[in-house]
Amino acid sequence: MKNNNMHKPRWVYLSIFLIVSLLLCTVGYFYNKASDPPTSAEQTSNYLTVLPQKTPKKAVNTDLLTNKKVTNSALSSSEGKYQRVIMTRPQWKLQGEFREHFKRLQAAANDGDNEAKYIIATNLRYCLSAPIDDNALQAELEQISQYSDVGEAADSKIEKFDYCKGINSIERHQFYAYLEDAAKNGFVAAQESFVNLTAEFFMKSQGFSTLKRAEFIQKRDNFNRH
Repeated sequence: MKNNNMHKPRWVYLSIFLIVSLLLCTVGYFYNKASDPPTSAEQTSNYLTVLPQKTPKKAVNTDLLTNKKVTNSALSSSEGKYQRVIMTRPQWKLQGEFREHFKRLQAAANDGDNEAKYIIATNLRYCLSAPIDDNALQAELEQISQYSDVGEAADSKIEKFDYCKGINSIERHQFYAYLEDAAKNGFVAAQESFVNLTAEFFMKSQGFSTLKRAEFIQKRDNFNRH
């Protein structure tokens, strides 16, 4: 019996060869793809995956720092390392005419109220330059009639006259006694006003000689050292 393989046509062998070749090519393709180096995107992804994550820093609460500084400042102040003195000056300009308040303030000053002394002193000093009567007012209004701002100057002069009328010349010149007394007793606003007095104004307002001028300067300098 003859072998049937001898009689198989050639196309059968050719088909088998092509199938085997195709299988080998397919296997080789997938093998090469698996062994290729990773792309840049794959590398980045792998790097990010492998890279250890850093622990995020805690946010700094600046409010706590600010509060801490304020607390330290308060402690330093309480420990006597420094002191800050905040002075509020009394409201010396009063409603209406000053004479309406004068007696009440004098009574308080006589009882040792240094703020009342300061208010009296400041008002009397303010009134020192106010016209003493109607004739003086008219004379001063005529004098300022040549000013370029005569309207404003006249209104200011009349306002001061109305505020200070009824306070005589002797009372007005007593401002210094009230101011000095309040300053000697430690009233800070009075001390500041006393220090800012010029020797020339002191002498003119009090009618003193050069001898008194030297005494005044010494007193003023004593307050200025505090």
